[in-house]
Amino acid sequence: METMSHAEAVAGIGARPPGDPEGMRRLADDLRRIARELGSVQRIRIEHWDSGRAREAKARIAGAARTASDVSHDLGRAARLLDQEAAELVAARGRWARRYTDLTGEAPP
Repeated sequence: METMSHAEAVAGIGARPPGDPEGMRRLADDLRRIARELGSVQRIRIEHWDSGRAREAKARIAGAARTASDVSHDLGRAARLLDQEAAELVAARGRWARRYTDLTGEAPP
C-alpha cells in the first residue's frame, strides 16, 4: 500500500479527536471529592431552642442538608460520566493513531 502525506491522511480520517482525557479525569476526581464532602452532611439537630426563628432556621438547615445530598449524587454521576468520556476519548485517539500510521507509515505527530 502506498503511504500518504500527513495532510492527505488528515483529510481522509479527520483531525485527531480533541480533548484532554487527563484533565477530564482530574476534574472527575475533584467532583468525587466534593461529592463525598457534601454527602457526609449529617442531619443537624439544634436542641433547646424553640421559637419562630428556631423553626425557620431548622427548616432551612434541613433543606440545605437535603440539597447537599442531591448535589452530592449529581456530582457523583457527573464524575462517572467524565470518566466514561475520558476512556472513550482515549480509545478514539488510539483508533485514530492506528489509522494514521496505516495511512502514512509513521507515528502520529
